[in-house]
Amino acid sequence: MPRLQRIASLGIAALTLITCHTVSALTLADIGQPARPPREVVYRTVAGRGLRLFVSLPDSARPAGGWPVLLCIHGGGWGSGTPEYMAHIATYFASRGMLAVNVEYRISDPKQTPRMPIQECLADCRAALRYVREHAADLEADPARIAVTGDSAGGHLAAALGTLPAEGETRPAAMILFNPVLDLVTLPWRDGIPGVATPMPGESGDGLTPEERGRLISPLHFAGEKGTPPTLLVHGTEDTCVPVEQADRFAAALKAAGNGCDYVRKGGWKHAFVIRPPYGTEATIVESLAAADGFLSSLGWIEGTPTITLADAAAAQPFPLVTDLPGNPPAGGLRHWKPPLRPLGATGAYVSVVVRPEAGRAKYELWCNAWGEDGAASRGIVVRRGESLDRLGEATTVCDGTLISDVMAPGQAAALAPGRGYTRTAMLTDPEYGYVQFCCVCPDYLPGSVPLLPAVLVSRTGEAGSFRYLGKLKGDFAAEAAKRTVWSDGGSLIRLADGRWRAYVNGFGTVLAAAESDRLDGEWRFLCAADGSIRELFAEFPKGPHGGGCFPTVLRVAEGNWHAWITDTWPPQSIWHFHSEDGLSWKRFGRQPEITRLAVDGQGIKCLRAYVAPDTQEIVGLLSVWQTGPDAEAAWMLHELRMPSDLRP
Repeated sequence: MPRLQRIASLGIAALTLITCHTVSALTLADIGQPARPPREVVYRTVAGRGLRLFVSLPDSARPAGGWPVLLCIHGGGWGSGTPEYMAHIATYFASRGMLAVNVEYRISDPKQTPRMPIQECLADCRAALRYVREHAADLEADPARIAVTGDSAGGHLAAALGTLPAEGETRPAAMILFNPVLDLVTLPWRDGIPGVATPMPGESGDGLTPEERGRLISPLHFAGEKGTPPTLLVHGTEDTCVPVEQADRFAAALKAAGNGCDYVRKGGWKHAFVIRPPYGTEATIVESLAAADGFLSSLGWIEGTPTITLADAAAAQPFPLVTDLPGNPPAGGLRHWKPPLRPLGATGAYVSVVVRPEAGRAKYELWCNAWGEDGAASRGIVVRRGESLDRLGEATTVCDGTLISDVMAPGQAAALAPGRGYTRTAMLTDPEYGYVQFCCVCPDYLPGSVPLLPAVLVSRTGEAGSFRYLGKLKGDFAAEAAKRTVWSDGGSLIRLADGRWRAYVNGFGTVLAAAESDRLDGEWRFLCAADGSIRELFAEFPKGPHGGGCFPTVLRVAEGNWHAWITDTWPPQSIWHFHSEDGLSWKRFGRQPEITRLAVDGQGIKCLRAYVAPDTQEIVGLLSVWQTGPDAEAAWMLHELRMPSDLRP
């Protein structure tokens, strides 16, 4: 085949890598926003979907035997993530003279039923490695110098390529592993992994236990064999997702077998330290890339000292920017809303505003969740109160995760999860209950690998110590959760005119679904299509392989005037707006998407929450933007924007 010729026309323009120019010193900002897209090639087609490699060519002269290759495999618990997670890594090593190849593979989407087993993720990565080796001449690559790298679940897939036996396949020549999953037998959240907790499709009678299936796909249990490629392993001691003991045992097994292993055990580092903020920090990313640079230099694959350095200030853009978006994005990043966005002094993402009369004046309450690092007691619901959103008092924690009584530790049916907490929070008030907190609860924050399920708390007063936990939603919600690991990104709760409740959620095989119940703690039933499947409310949303929407919110302005917003994917690039007259039949609110990151100069965005202003009756939106806050730390800073509530585009 001819040498790669066409430039990618990507739906994920965050993968805008470049043919890189080597410079004497690079910062995280330098490798985060390259100028031109990578070259694209389809390496495998599965069920009509072409899986792609995104190839960044070095600017340096090609060595006689071809460029050494770095095959980059993203993480995300096998159930989320995109190649853009590794874009900064690919960009840096292309600048150092390597052919950097970012792999797109099928994810085991927790929002789909049934979930694809993770063995299929590995099959895709094997095919990617095979393709690069077999097409080395076209890629101008050295087939004898292919290294694999990955983070978390991507680290597992990279390690599996170098350790697990596979007939007819050859291994990579080196491995660079960042906080990888190495042992699926002892992994605390193993029970949520398809292909380990459950048999492969068609193998219901395989007679294997989850422990036996986990062993067959665990790099740790093959690390004692000679011939494993030289390995750089970096892991943090404060990793609550993948215990550092897995890395300790893997490194020891490699060394005992006479295999080369450079093990960097970082005190205080948490999970995903090599991924852009808010996961890693500039310091952890730079140190990780410098360690990988030194490792590859020791193999003779690249020359010189690392060129990645800490900037004088934090990188301005932690999230890669996508400009090639589906739909009809506004040129300036904003439509329908009145410009400009007004920054508030408050932070948060899953926020709710409650406006209450007090002594003849409106008093404002800003509600959100807090996710601390010290387990359930540090993971609560907080409120700030004041005369306006510009004049809020200090945050008060009204309850914490220890109230949650039905979220068990993974694999331990009789033990509550020590890291349980609330997220995707949405507060409302109700004449019967007072305050009603709709949220999602989980045993710990491990996207796609543990359940994240809707739940409700209530309080007559909204004061600390007054909340009662009513539990996870019952009925159809529980039935769906029994079938698979459900990861719901939350939604909204509405009290209907007849007194019944309606919950809007995603994560149950649809972009947005609705369920109804007579009581908050009663049996919930999904609204279904004619064929009995859960009804899709956002049929006009452009669902694709990299996103089915997340962080939805519904606002009933009045009967006959319902609005809803949903973020496109993670990392977010745009927000879509839908309208309905009955809360069930939804249409796009004019041209969409409505908000893109260009509205905030390319900074990261997360989600939009809305309420009706009591004085003007306008719709007030609160957009969370990743910025440096008042304490000089990066945070989700809230920005206010307004729209007439009777607007019909």
